[in-house]
Amino acid sequence: MRAPTSALTLATVGAVTFSLLSVPPVAAGDNAFHATGRPEVTNALVGPDGPTRFTDRVKMRFHVKIAGARAKVLRLGRPGRIATATFELTPGDSFPWHVHPGPVMVSVVGGGTLSYVRGRDCVVRPYEAGTVFLEPGPELHTAFNQGAETITLVGTFFDVARGDALSTPADTSKQLRLDAKCGITTVLP
Repeated sequence: MRAPTSALTLATVGAVTFSLLSVPPVAAGDNAFHATGRPEVTNALVGPDGPTRFTDRVKMRFHVKIAGARAKVLRLGRPGRIATATFELTPGDSFPWHVHPGPVMVSVVGGGTLSYVRGRDCVVRPYEAGTVFLEPGPELHTAFNQGAETITLVGTFFDVARGDALSTPADTSKQLRLDAKCGITTVLP
């Protein structure tokens, strides 16, 4: 059986294609998780006037096939509004359910396995250290560390306008409904 594939294409003058393999997903209820803390933002990088911009004319197109979900094509006609942030998740940390203004490329650069869950399907998608995945945005999702090691993430946020938050948490009632639906307990905003 072939592993699910996420493909990402960046177009400038030519095209570069990356294939990102992910581990098969499991239902969230099979891995009940109860948050004990919140991730720490260790570094947020933006330009002096907000998100940075490409100086060249660049268009991006992402072909995204998340394990267990339908394929999507995201076209970013003006992708140059970019911010980067680094996060540390100690064991038991979770993000609240949240959305981003645009796509986010998440690199799991150290530690154990990040558990990523979309509110739409409640499937836990594990991403090990050394892997990258694309959160297509803007749909509600969460991620957490149910392992024994601290996880380090680097997020590259696309389509961030000046003054935009990198993420916006769902209100408390929606957080609680999604936790109940998915059989997990995340940290509240």
